[in-house]
Amino acid sequence: MIKPLLLLAVLAAFAVPSTANAAPKCFGAAARDPEQACTNPKLKLTVVPSVRAAPLVRGTPCARLPVQGLVAPCGFGVADASAQSFFALLGDSHAAHWRPALQGIARAEHWRGFQLSLNSCALTTVAYALPEPNRSNCATWKAQVVQWLARHPEVTTVFLAQKTPDRDDFAPDPEPAFSAQVAGFREAWTWLPPSVQQVYVIRDTPSMRTTTMSCVSRALARRRAPGRTCAVPRSGALPPDPAAAAVAQQDPTRFKLVDLTPFFCDAKSCYPVVGGVLVHKDVNHVTRRFAETLSPYLRRALGGFA
Repeated sequence: MIKPLLLLAVLAAFAVPSTANAAPKCFGAAARDPEQACTNPKLKLTVVPSVRAAPLVRGTPCARLPVQGLVAPCGFGVADASAQSFFALLGDSHAAHWRPALQGIARAEHWRGFQLSLNSCALTTVAYALPEPNRSNCATWKAQVVQWLARHPEVTTVFLAQKTPDRDDFAPDPEPAFSAQVAGFREAWTWLPPSVQQVYVIRDTPSMRTTTMSCVSRALARRRAPGRTCAVPRSGALPPDPAAAAVAQQDPTRFKLVDLTPFFCDAKSCYPVVGGVLVHKDVNHVTRRFAETLSPYLRRALGGFA
């Protein structure tokens, strides 16, 4: 049972309207739109959802579909019968946190989306140091995802997203060279069936510090702007992403990189609060609310849908 104070925190997470028309000026990602400068001083001390509520806010609805082996897909967007295009969102938990952004696009464009994700499992041939049976399950899942796509040729577009690996993902073994990690993504992407005509690789989001959320709470208590007070250096928050680098070596008519970093960071810092919205619910997962505000900018970045 949720305690009363915790329930109030969850309800407060939805206190600011989430639709583009009802939201305050410069709410969320709009505050960092590189194509249109936007400031709203009234949001200086706003943080939605609250630090306490953020981990409790569920993602956007995704209807469970029949499980096939280790692949447990769910569907979102419009119904199959009314869909004009079909796409899949693949990757680990960092793929899942993009679903709220894709949900808005799918409804607007009459698309049907399928999420196929597995925590700590990216579509790469470079194996992470997962305990068993997770390591074996990850390898099996990747093979079964490719089989699922082959059985669903109507899915002509794929969005790939995953956490940028770091040394802890390979410990106690040494971290592979960056070039080897790039090659691992490129090799795995050759598994995608020809029916997948367009692949959008979403550059991974920045990470915060373990102390960032408490910093945000302290800043609010002291009536200081938490975004700038608790900003972290970009150099540490946004390491090179081997998946993003791999795109540059792919066929540009099929692969495209989507990089929304400017909505999180400037040249020096990455921000835990943007336009009155809490960006992360933990160290490296984006809140549902911030992902929703990114939707129009993700849509703009796609530059068309195959």
